[in-house]
Amino acid sequence: MRSVRLSLAAILAVSLAGLVGLTVPRSARGFSLSNPSTTSKAIVKWPTNKISYFLNPLCSADLPQAACLDQLRAGFKGWMAVPCTNITFTEGYHCNTALGSCLYDKGTSCAADADCPSAKNVGLIPMGYNTNGRNEVAFIENNAWTFGQYVLGVTSPMFYTDGTITEADIALNGFSQNWTTNYMNAGSSTQDVLSVAIHEEGHFFGAQHVLGTVDQNDPPTMAPYVADFGMSESLNADDQKVACYLHPKSGSYTCQNDADCPYMVAVDSTGKEYYSAKQVCQGSQCTWGGAAVGGTTKLGGACSVTKDCSTGLFCQPFGNDSFCAQNCTTTQQNCPSGFTCYGYQNGGGSGACLPSQGQTTAPSKNPGDTCASSAECTTLMCLSGVCRVKCSVNSPTECNAASEQCAKLPTGGIGACVPKDKAPDLKPLGADCQTPDECQSQTCLKTDVMAANGTCRLKCAGKGTCAAGFACVMQAEGFQACLPGSEKMPTGSACTVDGDCVSGKCISNAAGVGFCSQPCDVANSGSCPCGMSCAPLMAGNLCFPGKKVACVDKGGPCTADAECSGGGVCGGGACKPGCNVLTGQGNCGSGEACTRRSVDNASGECSAAGTKILGDACTSDAECKSAFCDKDVTAGGALRCQTPCDPTQDTCGTGLACNALGTHLGACFVLSAVTAPADAGGTPGAVYVQQGGKSSGCSAGTRGQGAAAFFGLCAMFAAIWLGRRRVV
Repeated sequence: MRSVRLSLAAILAVSLAGLVGLTVPRSARGFSLSNPSTTSKAIVKWPTNKISYFLNPLCSADLPQAACLDQLRAGFKGWMAVPCTNITFTEGYHCNTALGSCLYDKGTSCAADADCPSAKNVGLIPMGYNTNGRNEVAFIENNAWTFGQYVLGVTSPMFYTDGTITEADIALNGFSQNWTTNYMNAGSSTQDVLSVAIHEEGHFFGAQHVLGTVDQNDPPTMAPYVADFGMSESLNADDQKVACYLHPKSGSYTCQNDADCPYMVAVDSTGKEYYSAKQVCQGSQCTWGGAAVGGTTKLGGACSVTKDCSTGLFCQPFGNDSFCAQNCTTTQQNCPSGFTCYGYQNGGGSGACLPSQGQTTAPSKNPGDTCASSAECTTLMCLSGVCRVKCSVNSPTECNAASEQCAKLPTGGIGACVPKDKAPDLKPLGADCQTPDECQSQTCLKTDVMAANGTCRLKCAGKGTCAAGFACVMQAEGFQACLPGSEKMPTGSACTVDGDCVSGKCISNAAGVGFCSQPCDVANSGSCPCGMSCAPLMAGNLCFPGKKVACVDKGGPCTADAECSGGGVCGGGACKPGCNVLTGQGNCGSGEACTRRSVDNASGECSAAGTKILGDACTSDAECKSAFCDKDVTAGGALRCQTPCDPTQDTCGTGLACNALGTHLGACFVLSAVTAPADAGGTPGAVYVQQGGKSSGCSAGTRGQGAAAFFGLCAMFAAIWLGRRRVV
């Protein structure tokens, strides 16, 4: 059963009013496979229906180990559960627990896989390493990941020229992406493990991307993008056909029409995917005879993939449709008559020539009406084909409290009013919580810094801004929140009499300044609020102003690193999550990057990411998405946005080297000559082909341009409502 989901999809950051009312036939694609070469009729697939895989026991550093591994296993189980296939995936192990010894690390004793060095191998085929006889799945958590920030996973099968797969590894982006096991927590830089895993595991046994326009209400798992809100976690009918075609339970695969037969995906000289051939249904069997997709559609015509379009054009998704387009510059508006240059989000003025419709009709559709673009809605928000009302996550007064909930969107800091059965299960005011993200109000207050749980509360802006029975009181972290009771002050606040304080205790310091206190335990550092300590006074043990020690949460005011909780650091007078510039490790959120705190130090802090991409000229770290602006050895020492590296280790990856900028930091650059990779190994005399799984339609800057720039296998093309992440 497919779950109910929202799809937040948009490609161009422009007004879509010009396309209101325009209808274009939407092209449907069933499922896709590949040939060893465009001249071959063989299919790339495993020679057996029984395939083993090995999971790196470390899984993602963002998640509990067991939960993360279970999501990877669930992806394989999803393919096995298809009724008409007999494909079987079996998890391999590294530790023979019966003997207490590692299978692949002779002489090493173990009690679990995690005790065996080979189990933690991240030298995978996608990362430029040779085959080792094991099909491995691992998260890459360091700078060895060189496929770009927005590529979520890469699968590289090794196969003979007859299409027989001999080994396949899956690498997942743990370096520049965060991961969750709850799809409702996914966003622009936090990914749902199962949604990505089941897609990559499709590539693992031969499935390829479904190209072109897809059904937004039921997108295939094998689309090049992962859909939000769990839309990619389960297989649709076309996805299931892949497993049935390659490994049919009945012994043979039968078709009823051409839609039951696969397209063949190939990659052109610029790295873009296209359909090279199509099997057709003849006598209930899929046979060769389908021609490659056209290549005759003119500028402005409907398309599914770039191969549909005439030479020099590319297929540009726009709203719910796609058109053959050409590159342009928004400042010059250099498109032919009848076409407009629509700019890309963060595209630096570059865009695509698309049909000008001259529509000036005002938005007319109301919340709940079906829509094709936000320009049709009076609310200017179209989500998953339905007009929705924008709402404020912290104070969602815009929604119908009886039937709707304000669903926080991955970007933008706002939400959308959606039916409660389609919204994230966020906790209401007064509910127990551990983190702010659990609460509808995005605020979780704890009674003291040592408490495991807190309560969902609402932030406020002074006296009289809370509901009846609540008071707006200042918190030690520097903001005000609605708490049960009257307008009395919490411990630590200024006071003149006992009645001013929630605790009923107003005492004075040596200078005669009064402050609210409370009884405490000298042996328990958490019995006083942040910035206070328990002191034995004549009136008993009471909280007294002192130093803030590891108790100020993110965003709270600070003067030193030691004041920040959870390993945070103090930057710009406020606590920020700490991170490592080289590994990206830390708690940086969406739109943030790890910025170095000094010129030659890997210790960093999470700050707003810049807009410039790798290779762009820059003057400061803050301008770069990578948060690293320094001398580029390939550009005469000019300042460029680059990827940081450790000059004492080979962390840049295959074909790259680290240019030392100091003792502890350097910048990755492309070697002028790349040494050919070592022999892939395997059967002596066999000819191997490596399929890297890199997808088309994606470049460092904008959709539809030529070959991807260095470090730019894939860029993000979402506009305001970011709803898809790139997978390869």
